Amino acid sequence: MNTLDHISASQKVRADKAEEDAKKWAVYYKNKLKNVLAVAHRDGGQYTEIHGIEKSTEDAIQKIADAIVR
Repeated sequence: MNTLDHISASQKVRADKAEEDAKKWAVYYKNKLKNVLAVAHRDGGQYTEIHGIEKSTEDAIQKIADAIVR
């Protein structure tokens, strides 16, 4: 294996590690979002399970906005 092959292999390893890290962070932040939504909906995450993250997020934003306006 020549130097160029080593550099290429090293770059591949770094790219794989970065992709793996990105996936781990995505899971981490998705769990954090689900926790915030559970608090906003005052449940254990059932609302998000039933309606999905997008609708749950929209409804949570509306609930928080309504609470601020009161």
